[in-house]
Parts: sequence; structure tokens; C-alpha cells
Amino acid sequence: INDLMGAYCVCDTMSNDQLWSLYADNYAGYCIEYDLTDPCRSKGSIRFISSLYPVFYAKIKDDDWFKKLYEAIVKTINIRGKASKFDSGLFFHQWLVKTLCTKKESWSYEREWRMLGDANKIYKGPLISSIIVGHKINKVDFEEVQRYSEKLQCELKITDVDFDKQEVFAREITNDDILAIMRRV
Repeated sequence: INDLMGAYCVCDTMSNDQLWSLYADNYAGYCIEYDLTDPCRSKGSIRFISSLYPVFYAKIKDDDWFKKLYEAIVKTINIRGKASKFDSGLFFHQWLVKTLCTKKESWSYEREWRMLGDANKIYKGPLISSIIVGHKINKVDFEEVQRYSEKLQCELKITDVDFDKQEVFAREITNDDILAIMRRV
């Protein structure tokens, strides 16, 4: 199924310190913030939203996907022993989404959503409101993200940590930030 199906994973917040640590190489990566406030402004936003599913976090994740598929197929068979193509499509879709969008409860801190679609296909995405770089990003990566930010005409921000509140937030990049980044190799 990996050759046919693709999943693009997102979360609903940029301020999750565990995600910055795990997926953004301890604040050396970046985060793309999408503008979904007016989805009709962009065909990519409509496509993105209509293909987006929340991840369900379960205490016990049943990885026996074949059993679940079989159970879904059995539900489509009527009393005369014939399967309904319409019901089959609905149950298959439900099975697929449930299988691809279920994770163990221990991952619930991610607050993840998944866009499901064809593998290796380019989709026009939603409008980007900003790109947020981690405050430990290196010079080479920063310069590349900066070029994309200028090309896409979106705001470029940087993470910061409020140690008293133990929160990650995004703010404008200062000249001091840029000088610190340019010293990193």
C-alpha cells in the first residue's frame, strides 16, 4: 500500500516542545504554518481540508489490519449473500482511514492530523501564513528556508521558549537572531 497511498502528517499547534525536539532535530528544523482561516481563497486549501483526518489515539492499537478489513467486507454482504458495491466502498474507506489514522495513546501529545492521498503525487497545498524556524537552526538551512519564505511571500518567524510558563512560541526574527544563526555551521 506504501506505493499507492501517501500520508502527510500535521499537528494543530506549533508550540509543542516535544514535536520540536523529536521531529525538528531539537529546534534545528522548521515548521510550516498554514492559513486555513478562509479556505475558499485557495483550491489547495479546499483539497487539503477535505482530505484531512484526525488521528485517533487508542489505549491498545490492534495491528491486525487484515482482520479489520475482513470484518468490513463481511458487513457489506446482504442476507442473499451478495455484496453491495456502495456499502463496500463506504466500509473500505472507513477501514482505511481508521487503519491509517490510529496510533497508540502514548503519542497523543502530537495532536496529529493526516492528509491522505495518492503516493508520489504533487498536490497544490493550502496558503502558507508563515514559516517558523527553530532557534537552533544552522546557517545553510536558514538561508534555504529564507529563500522559500521570500519566494512564497510569507512571514518568517523564529521559536523562543518562555521558561517560566514552559511554553514554546513564535516571534519576529531580530538582527541578533540572524547574527547567531550565521555563526552556526
